[in-house]
Amino acid sequence: MDDGLLTEDSPLSGDGSGAQMAFFAVVVAAFLFVRKFVGMIKEILLAHYFGATATTDVFKQVHGGIITNLWTDAEQLLRPTYLPEFIKQREEGEGQAWRLTGTVSTMAFVFLTVVAVGLMVFARTILRVLWPELVADPQIMALGVLLLWVMAPALVLYSLSLVPELTLHAYKRFTLPAFAEASYNVLVTAVLFVGVEFLWHPDNPHAILAAGAGVLTGATARLLIMLPGLWSKLRMLKLSLNVRGTAGVTTMLALMPPIVMGLLISMARPIVDGRVCNSLGEGMYTALDYGRRLSDAGIMILPLAVSLVVFPYVSEWAVAGNRRRLSESLLGMTRALAFLFVPVSVGLILLAYPLCDLIYNSGKFETATLPQVALALMCYASGLFFYSVEGSINKWYFAMKDTWTPNWVGALWALGHLTMSIVGGLYTPLGLAAVALAYPMSKTGKVITLYLKLRPRLERVPAREVWPFIGKLLLSSAVMGGVVWWVAGQMAAALEAQMPGKLSLVVLLLVASAAGVLVYLTMAALLRIEEVGKVWEWARHKVKRLRRGK
Repeated sequence: MDDGLLTEDSPLSGDGSGAQMAFFAVVVAAFLFVRKFVGMIKEILLAHYFGATATTDVFKQVHGGIITNLWTDAEQLLRPTYLPEFIKQREEGEGQAWRLTGTVSTMAFVFLTVVAVGLMVFARTILRVLWPELVADPQIMALGVLLLWVMAPALVLYSLSLVPELTLHAYKRFTLPAFAEASYNVLVTAVLFVGVEFLWHPDNPHAILAAGAGVLTGATARLLIMLPGLWSKLRMLKLSLNVRGTAGVTTMLALMPPIVMGLLISMARPIVDGRVCNSLGEGMYTALDYGRRLSDAGIMILPLAVSLVVFPYVSEWAVAGNRRRLSESLLGMTRALAFLFVPVSVGLILLAYPLCDLIYNSGKFETATLPQVALALMCYASGLFFYSVEGSINKWYFAMKDTWTPNWVGALWALGHLTMSIVGGLYTPLGLAAVALAYPMSKTGKVITLYLKLRPRLERVPAREVWPFIGKLLLSSAVMGGVVWWVAGQMAAALEAQMPGKLSLVVLLLVASAAGVLVYLTMAALLRIEEVGKVWEWARHKVKRLRRGK
């Protein structure tokens, strides 16, 4: 499990940092795939047990709008400030870096405990202010309070686990944190299943508490799993609140105000989206969430792995002032993710309905809800490429100790999200579509703005490496989309009368997807998109190595 041996100082690093990053990204992506796969099983169980009802709405809004919202904010505060500063302080000595870790951990624990206690004490008031329509039903209010009480401690445990995660990343050790994150989803899903099947029945009004208990169990395990990875270093950890006397803490705090500004605005997204959806009808927020989770499936694997792995390397290049490496790595990352996620976006839009039908349509899930879930998926999928690069491009700014630019840009576009969600959702015929489209609109605007503002800080990229690639990529994706649309239409009519429902959906999705992949790669090869050649050379190299091994 210890991947710390393969670092810049290791004899195994002869291929350079690019090879290391690729290796670590693949390892992390494998664990993230497990996490996402198990997470989809959790969503299927929620749909099967509870459907798109007010019960599911209250869990998703308390979990997503409060608990996940807050621990995501904790991560966005710590990742760009703590990790680069830990790397910098380590240059002065391990002891100094770990004094920073002790102070940051103590500050985080005290602050998060106060927040968690506040959530529990003022649970009713918080729910009434955030989602008055949803908790107007006394039973739903009581259920929401119980869920908040169960999950509030998870906020402290999960957020505290960010410190060992980031510290391991600073040592270029990525496997254990990825394993811990995958374990979180495994335990959430397992506790949900066991709780509903053996402690409650799905018809029990408190059965959804099993999902809340799973969140608490998973957060506890996430923290405990990572501690052994730092066992030999923990002797240097000394808990302290000596902010001024600990080198690096004041630097971190100085970088935080712009992040806090951005977070305060972005925190409103799930809350406002929830209120708008509650006004549109029962189960609308759940339909929105189901659609978004399917679109997130891809970007929560490889792009997240890339953004996690690249940050320590980019931080080192920024400290060294290596603009060439920063520019080359940004271009390579962007092209690779565009090559992968633009066609995936097209495919998800075209196959949204059968995919949602296959995954969610069982148990208490009502078929009448499928159009809303599919609509949400199509809207969210339209911005897949921009979501995939957002996490990584932020790291270039953070590595250069610039937390202001990505946050004011994000805050500006988040205000656009809120405006579109409220106005479009409540005052236009678009309804749910406007709420779903607000997210890709804001992320697209943010990413484009960040790329434009980053250009002067890096070495100039020749136009011949950008515009021909964009044209070839769009043409390949368009041809692929036409083929997928035609194949899916032909197969839907042919399979409907010959196979039972679920099996016909599986066959349709497999055949249409396979045809799309084949056509896309063929077009990319004919148009000589460079990334196809890289993949082909990589595959040939692996085959040769396997043959030599034999």
